[in-house]
Amino acid sequence: TRDSADAADKAQQIVDRMMRLHEMEPAYFAEPCIIVLNALLKAYSRSSNPRAGLQAEELLKWMDQTSREAGKEHVKPDYSSFAAVLHAWANHASNGGAQRAQEILEHVEELLLSSSPEEGEYPGSSGDGNNSVHRGALVNYYYIVIKAWGRSKDPNAIQRTEALLERMEQSRHIQPDTRTYSSAINCCAYYNGSTSKGRHLALSFAMKTFEKACQSENDPPNYVTYGTIMKAIGRLEDGGVEERDVLLKPIFEKCKEQGLVERFVLTQFRTGCSLEAFQECVLIPAGFGPING
Repeated sequence: TRDSADAADKAQQIVDRMMRLHEMEPAYFAEPCIIVLNALLKAYSRSSNPRAGLQAEELLKWMDQTSREAGKEHVKPDYSSFAAVLHAWANHASNGGAQRAQEILEHVEELLLSSSPEEGEYPGSSGDGNNSVHRGALVNYYYIVIKAWGRSKDPNAIQRTEALLERMEQSRHIQPDTRTYSSAINCCAYYNGSTSKGRHLALSFAMKTFEKACQSENDPPNYVTYGTIMKAIGRLEDGGVEERDVLLKPIFEKCKEQGLVERFVLTQFRTGCSLEAFQECVLIPAGFGPING
């Protein structure tokens, strides 16, 4: 199956067989194209093998080199190719994968900045000048890397995430979207430091990020954003349940106004708030009486 431990190895074997058959009988057997190679990269991106990130990156390098030096446009990496490699590293973030994913992202940006303003092409673009698609690709790359830092357990993960968001906000090409903001807040929620000061800084960044997401007119917060900031408050606020209620209740009310209360939101709100706050905001408005105890 696609999620089995050896799925990527089996996919690699199929591609290797296609290559051998093409070399023997090129008139009868097709060489793997970008669709096949991207499927292999996706298999690596889902693999539990700790070498999956490296294997995906090596394949990407081969695709890029072959397309440029041999003129084989049918294996030229596209948006999905880069995204799959970043996912492969992000899925092993705690073993140096987050750092490597960021290095690849920075390489992608260098390629972007080296292109002329007239071209405006992003790595993996089709060259059709559709900059909105290419900008969306780069935003997604940032999202993947921020997600990687959130999984990394690195003591500086929040600082790295904050720096990535600032780069996006200062860019002429892209801006953070809801997924990016939600992922940054989630990184804060999983802060694993032991100091009260560290948790306070993590919560402060989470709240600041949530406020920025709320200010976005084109891509406002969704239920994941609301649920994730509630999770961050529940995990990081050290002052006790009363202080958590002060932060959680207005956020939940705003979520209700937007019609975005889903199971995830209710779960995070109930986990972080007091029983009294849950009754006041959820049970009583829904027609249920107060619960004692």
